[in-house]
Amino acid sequence: MAVLRHQRLLAVCLAALLCAVSQACAIEFDPNTMLRTAEIRAGMTGVCKTVLKGTTIEEFPVEIIGVLEKTWNGGDIILFRITGGPLFEKKIGILSGMSGSPVYINGKLAGAISLSFDVMMREPMGGATPIEQMIQPSAAPALPQQATLLKAPRPLMLAGRPVTQFLLAPLGSPVKPTHSTPVLRPVATPLFVSGVRPEQLAALRPLVESYGFRLYPGPGQSSTPVQAPLEPGAALGVAFCLGDISAASVGTVTYRQGDEVLAFGHPMMGTGPCGLPMTAAWVHGYVESSWDPFKLSSPAQIVGTLTGDHAWSIAGRLDLQPPTMPVNLAVSNAETGVSKHFAVEVCQDKTLTPLGLLIALQEAASGVGRQAGATTWVSKIALRAQGLEPIRRRVAFSTGSFGLFSFPAAYQLTGVVMEMLMLLASNPWETPDILSMELETEMVDQDRASTIVRAETDRLIYRPGETVKVAVVVQPLNGKRYVETFSLPLPKELPDGPGSVLVFGGMFGPYLGGDGLLPPAIDDLPGFLDWYQTLDAENDLVAVIAYPTAGVTFPEGQLKDL
Repeated sequence: MAVLRHQRLLAVCLAALLCAVSQACAIEFDPNTMLRTAEIRAGMTGVCKTVLKGTTIEEFPVEIIGVLEKTWNGGDIILFRITGGPLFEKKIGILSGMSGSPVYINGKLAGAISLSFDVMMREPMGGATPIEQMIQPSAAPALPQQATLLKAPRPLMLAGRPVTQFLLAPLGSPVKPTHSTPVLRPVATPLFVSGVRPEQLAALRPLVESYGFRLYPGPGQSSTPVQAPLEPGAALGVAFCLGDISAASVGTVTYRQGDEVLAFGHPMMGTGPCGLPMTAAWVHGYVESSWDPFKLSSPAQIVGTLTGDHAWSIAGRLDLQPPTMPVNLAVSNAETGVSKHFAVEVCQDKTLTPLGLLIALQEAASGVGRQAGATTWVSKIALRAQGLEPIRRRVAFSTGSFGLFSFPAAYQLTGVVMEMLMLLASNPWETPDILSMELETEMVDQDRASTIVRAETDRLIYRPGETVKVAVVVQPLNGKRYVETFSLPLPKELPDGPGSVLVFGGMFGPYLGGDGLLPPAIDDLPGFLDWYQTLDAENDLVAVIAYPTAGVTFPEGQLKDL
């Protein structure tokens, strides 16, 4: 395949949000129903609300241990202990999934459970985020990245002994509590993944936990709608992927005002404005564990949109429909004839769309290809958006011998899909609604990659208008070496100077620079997408000439010879 073109750069703004929904939180502090941190004293009693099974909201008595002021990202922490109920009787710590469980004192909302002590304390104690902080839609700082020593202004009684200092540590920190210094950590945000094999979950775990979640195998999306009202103490899901494969985080509602809800008591990932599907949830029960107790939950029907992932809470609206993308996946093995089909609905979010796609692609590929070693993927992608013809790409990847479970190819294919999505979200003309995507992949359990050994021209000096003949020696893996030839005509008007012949696989073509951000003479999105779909596929062998030219490129053309 011979191609002559200026060097060009396809630059996509990966910082663009995909259909993000930014809504300011309108909830204000209400002194009639809420309690300020300054009013809270050690020894006060109250209740917390949460669901331990089904949709039934249960109340448990709590006692306030004290308040740590200006200690967590500049905010306060209300320390409490649960003094009754099954968690107290069984000496289980705070459960993953209890994040956001509201704490009431004298009938007023004080805050939401957000932190827990290491389980060696042998009783359910933790920290709550004050409601004063939760209603602030501030930019979300990262959850603690390293252990920080916190000093209490006065001794606090924990497990029958006075304590004057604490360690605030991230979930994965290796620090351990001592007799005099207990460790306080954010309550883990559970991510329940279903439709994925155990070995795939193990491969996904490092990736998922790098996002700040704790991965659990889940029962899957509830097949029947959950009818219970979404009120303080109810379970609330945030979904990244639903359908044949589901991935959703489940926590607890703290406060509701009309169609607005607050939950979790800490950031989910701290991404700020977002537009993720918010779901009802069903709690199957809780797992008693001395190391990692958690609620086992399923997401149910979509009930609204998560609009903000803030410093001290997540916020959403029940009157907004979230943007999602139906995806049909078909994966087959050309050698064995085995095939799998999946229908999933993926969120549209710059951070979590790749995670949802990776989970689906990884499971789809694992069922038809080998579990380890080399594979080659050839994929056809069709992306549909409102008012546009389908956007189609054909791509090919070989995983070589990289690791297990075909992860490299899944990463690369996800990257191409995200590039296509970002072209729609970040361009000079319009941002159409994304309707659906179809992805068809054929796999073979072989590495069909080839190496370019060398490229030679028939001579070294050429005149304008002549043809450059190029011979490229290609070595397939475990195959016979062959020669591919190209004839590249030079323009009749060409300044003197050195030029270069570039030979490469098609995947590198858009990144070799030259014609600027956009190709010349394109003034609308359909024209740009037509050009984009002419880009060479990854398994195309391409030869181009980079010849002397100078100028500045505009969407309308190029100003040369400056």
